[in-house]
Amino acid sequence: MMHFNILLADDEDNLREIVAFNLRQQGYDVLTAKNGQEALDFFIKNKNHLHLALLDVSMPKMNGFEVCEKIKSIDKNFPVFFLTVRNERDDRIHGLKLGADDYLAKPFDLEELLLRVKRILKKYETDSTITINGRKIDFSSLTITLPDNTQHRMSAKEASLLQYLIAHKNIALSRQQILEAVWADKAEEGSYRTIDNFIVLFRKLFEDDSKNPKFFLSVRGVGYLLNLKNEN
Repeated sequence: MMHFNILLADDEDNLREIVAFNLRQQGYDVLTAKNGQEALDFFIKNKNHLHLALLDVSMPKMNGFEVCEKIKSIDKNFPVFFLTVRNERDDRIHGLKLGADDYLAKPFDLEELLLRVKRILKKYETDSTITINGRKIDFSSLTITLPDNTQHRMSAKEASLLQYLIAHKNIALSRQQILEAVWADKAEEGSYRTIDNFIVLFRKLFEDDSKNPKFFLSVRGVGYLLNLKNEN
C-alpha cells in the first residue's frame, strides 16, 4: 500500500490538531502549518514527498486561495482541498477555478472529510497487478512473473521505485526527483548510482534486449522515463 503525506494548514490550533490526529489515525503522515506563508514554505521544501494540501481559506500572511495559486503554478496537478467557513457560491467557484479538487465548509463531519481525502488520494494508487511487456507485476505479493513463468521476488525498495515510475509513466524524471521520492528516509542509503543499478535490473527483467531498451529509457541530461505509451 502506498504511503501518503499530507500538508494541513489552518490557523485554528484546536481544529488543526484534531484534523491532524484523525488523519494520522488513518495512517497518513501529516505536516502542519499555522498560516499561509508557512504552508507555502513547507510545500516548496517538501513537494517531492507530499500528496495533498488541505488548506483553510482565511489564514494570516497568505490566504488559502493565494497558497493554492502558488502551488498550482509549481505543480498544476498537485491536489488541493479547501477547508473553510466561507461557503458562499462565489468562493466555491473561485476555489474550483484555481484548480481545487474539493471544498468542505466548516463545521464539517470528520468522517466525511476522511472519505473525501481518501477519494482524492486514489489518483496515486497503482493497481495491485500490472503488465509491462508481457511481464506481470503483482505488488501484493511483490513478484514479477516473466514470460517463461519464472518469478522474480522484488525487494520493498524495488517495488517502491517501480510504483513511482508507473505513477509517473511517460514523464522524464530526474535522478534527484526519484531519490527524494523513493529514498525519502534520510537514514537509508540512496544515491544516483543506486538508482542506475535498479534501472539496469529493471531492463534485465522487462526488456527483450536490455542494451536497447524500449520501456526503461535514459533521458540525456535529465534522468529516466518509463515509456508505457504502447501498453494497455
